[in-house]
Amino acid sequence: MSISDVSGAATSVSSSQFQQMQANFQQMKSNFDQLSKSLAAGDLSGAQQAYAAIEKLQSTNPPPGGANSQVQQDFTDLGTALKSGDVSTAQKAFAKLQQDVQSSRKAYGPPQGLSSTSDADAASSTTSSDSNGSSASAGSTISLLA
Repeated sequence: MSISDVSGAATSVSSSQFQQMQANFQQMKSNFDQLSKSLAAGDLSGAQQAYAAIEKLQSTNPPPGGANSQVQQDFTDLGTALKSGDVSTAQKAFAKLQQDVQSSRKAYGPPQGLSSTSDADAASSTTSSDSNGSSASAGSTISLLA
């Protein structure tokens, strides 16, 4: 068997896996967009629905390589706040989740199979930078696939 035989076989599997991963990523992004908007508006019911949709997607499509334990803990804390009806704590938990996902992404890079470019293109958040090069996002979205 030659190298080209192996790479050809891997390409067809990778293409299928990539398409599924991309679809999962888009659905997860959409759910996180809704969660972010609902929390920003103080819409507890909308945030709870978006969180439930994310949980369902995670249970059927776990992140490749597992989830970062801190990110998973943040996600659990967010769910706890939402289930208790505490919007303020949920907003704080979501902000911490966003921060830890960004830290994780810097350390580990984009999800396997998604390039930084396609990941950045998929993000719909508005980012502004200050004079120190720090950035802040409005309507930021995250992916637990990181």
